[in-house]
Amino acid sequence: MTTKNEPRQIRARRLLTLGGMAATLAAPIAPGTATAATAVSALRLPAGHVTAAPGFQKISSDVASPEGGEGGEGGEHATKKIVKSSEGGEGGEGGEQATKKVSSDVAQPGGGEGEGASGLPGDVSFLRNLGFLSGHLRVGLALLKAKDASAARIHMNHPIEEKYAEVADELNKLGFGDLKGDLLALSKATDAGRPLPEIEKLYNTAIARIDAASAAVHTDGKDRLMALVELGRVAAGDYAAGVDNGMIVDLAEYQDSWGFIEAVKAETNALANSEEADLKAAALKFQELLNGLAPAYGDLQGNGIKEYDPSLIYSAMARMEIIAIGVK
Repeated sequence: MTTKNEPRQIRARRLLTLGGMAATLAAPIAPGTATAATAVSALRLPAGHVTAAPGFQKISSDVASPEGGEGGEGGEHATKKIVKSSEGGEGGEGGEQATKKVSSDVAQPGGGEGEGASGLPGDVSFLRNLGFLSGHLRVGLALLKAKDASAARIHMNHPIEEKYAEVADELNKLGFGDLKGDLLALSKATDAGRPLPEIEKLYNTAIARIDAASAAVHTDGKDRLMALVELGRVAAGDYAAGVDNGMIVDLAEYQDSWGFIEAVKAETNALANSEEADLKAAALKFQELLNGLAPAYGDLQGNGIKEYDPSLIYSAMARMEIIAIGVK
């Protein structure tokens, strides 16, 4: 329990989910017109959410994991804002305007990196987690090509350190347990500074096995689309943690977001070639919405960003969810 004058310690990682069928999100929103506050107003708050005290506007989730979330990155990620209003703060201390950032590592039990997995159907959660692996590898390779080996090592190590334990059983059931060896080999080669062609070969092997494992899941197109929505929401939460007030405040979080969106795009492109008419049509709509995220992203160092606004991503994911729900 905290006292009036004691900073409230919050373990949080991601802004988790937007309301599925919120009417206000059903209509198109021009880039730059939606604010983070309007996007967050439609969040589905997970079990365990604690409503902010009077005088505070809360952005993000208030969910803690007994395991500390993302593979022990403890406190490195997730910037959470609590804005103290001029109408009064904690204990009625009015007139003070302040923004508190609490950096922490999120999540719900079993949810790994704080993606809010506990409320997802099994196939959606598993497919989303495979996308998580893919996203980290994609940004890791891109960083290597950009000659940022130090950052690349971090991202190449994340899949095996943070997420693999959550997908291991299902991968073994599907016959893709060898993915662990692929990820370890890629991680070790990156750490050792092996030549880029060698690392690319290991990367291609790992990505191919992830894609094959995803294809082996016996589920429908709606679940596949929903997994992309949920991965996109992880990307939005990382983005919100990585930018603030028109600048990058946590480059690793921004890079995570970049990689996850790249993974969403890659799977969306594959689904756009589906022989199922409604799934293909939905994927094509996903592509349009994903293309609309361009203003939020620049290069891997954050250069060239036109709009530092996570609500662009949240709004796109909300519309993508509506599209996915309509797939039979």
